[in-house]
Amino acid sequence: MQPPKDPKAYRTLRPLAPVRAGIAAAVTAAAAGLRELHLRTAAASNAATIHDVHVRRWARTLLTTAGVRLHVSLDLLPVPSDRARLVIANHRSALDIPLLLSLFGGHLVSRGDLAGWPLI
Repeated sequence: MQPPKDPKAYRTLRPLAPVRAGIAAAVTAAAAGLRELHLRTAAASNAATIHDVHVRRWARTLLTTAGVRLHVSLDLLPVPSDRARLVIANHRSALDIPLLLSLFGGHLVSRGDLAGWPLI
């Protein structure tokens, strides 16, 4: 996401921050409730798929709430697979987390010292 070139745009966006934060909190609460309800009513064997679907939907909704428009080049993404995968990312902003979740789903593990690892 590119920052606005016009400094006046920041003054327009800033008052919306509390509104967007409230919407994000409401979306998170609703998504958690729907996920839990879906997990309780579905077969246990489908739990991972249900979790993944709800996490991706929640992340996309958060990005939309934040005003982020995502343009993805499909040839850069890995082919969808049922196999496990590990995505390592040293993110720069809080929006990178829902962005990665919307693209890859799964679970997150946080490491504060990841930036100092020599191979990553």
